[in-house]
Amino acid sequence: MSTLFDFDGDLKLAAWSGDFAKHLAREEIEPALQLARKAVDQAHDAWGKTAGLRALARAQLHAGELLKAKEAAKEAVEVAGKANAETLAAAQRTAGKVYMALFQAEDAMAAVDQSVALAGQCGSKTALAAAWMTHSQLCLARDKKQEAAKLARQAVALFKECNEQAGEAAALEMLSLSCLATRKGSDALRAANEVLSIYQGGAGSNGSGSLEEEARALLLVAKTKQALGDSEEAQGLAQKAVELFENSRDRQMQGIALKQLASVCFAGGDNVDAWQYSKEALEFFREVGHKRGEAEVLCQIVNAHTEIGTFEQA
Repeated sequence: MSTLFDFDGDLKLAAWSGDFAKHLAREEIEPALQLARKAVDQAHDAWGKTAGLRALARAQLHAGELLKAKEAAKEAVEVAGKANAETLAAAQRTAGKVYMALFQAEDAMAAVDQSVALAGQCGSKTALAAAWMTHSQLCLARDKKQEAAKLARQAVALFKECNEQAGEAAALEMLSLSCLATRKGSDALRAANEVLSIYQGGAGSNGSGSLEEEARALLLVAKTKQALGDSEEAQGLAQKAVELFENSRDRQMQGIALKQLASVCFAGGDNVDAWQYSKEALEFFREVGHKRGEAEVLCQIVNAHTEIGTFEQA
């Protein structure tokens, strides 16, 4: 389980991390895996190897290779022990997220507790904020909604104090999700809009804004609007995410945005529009050879036909 704008305070210092983040945003899982493995192999010290192993675990989570992700995360913790407390805190955060994905709640909590303690020990405010954010994710996964919201607010405040906007955006997204879970819709929407404001202002996960990050922020606001029952505005915002890539002629990101737009339409009960957007996404994915995306939108198309009642076409 990870947020859209997952904060990796040490990873963003690595020279290869910008390309890695872009691969994940574009759903290019194999290139992300290859880059992470290369970072591990070419690391010159414990910090560099830990960063590579954490990236590898993250990519393996995206690929659905959960047991491999667990092994990478465990190795990251072992290697980080030879670096410093802040690096070990980051490795424990990654381990906690992998254990969450494996539904190993006790192991996840132990890793997160270690991360919080280590962050306090090394005196790094950004490490502590990131640890609180991971703790918030775990609380939300365990249905401890109020505690999740409290921790997310603490993380937002501390990231803001450190002027760490990428971390602040990640924590705000976590806050938005927590507020939705606690039925505080206006707070959820306010947090989502703050994420959008940060990325429209040019703050990116690696120091600069990107169309991918702005699009994901628009989709976050759209899905929040949808959850609050405003289907029309939600679809309008999701459409803006698609439009970001029309001038760039980036067919893959257009397809990804269209796939997300279709998801928003499905959630609003607009199955015909969802079917149409899924078909458009399928054309883009076939054009660029994005097999993972193609498989996902084919499933969306089948679901749309099922809901519409055109079973023979499904």
